[in-house]
Amino acid sequence: EKVGFLNDRRRSLFVISVPFAIWLSAIYEIITCLDDFNVVLANLFVAIGTSTLIVRLYVMVFNNKRILNIFNDLEKWNLELQFEDDEET
Repeated sequence: EKVGFLNDRRRSLFVISVPFAIWLSAIYEIITCLDDFNVVLANLFVAIGTSTLIVRLYVMVFNNKRILNIFNDLEKWNLELQFEDDEET
């Protein structure tokens, strides 16, 4: 369902990534000590893009059921191997 101009998923992505982006750009400004407003603005846009990418990757990995199922299968397989090793000893 639409909420304003963004659907729920995109809105939550935006809400999560914007504070992270501001934090990233602030840290960059503190480290580099830049005082030119155009450079600060450009760095903010880069930080927004970076943080959105990081949040998208997080959502893709941790909310993707197929990837979670692969991790669960690997964990089961690992436990089975450990159980077989315990039986042999």
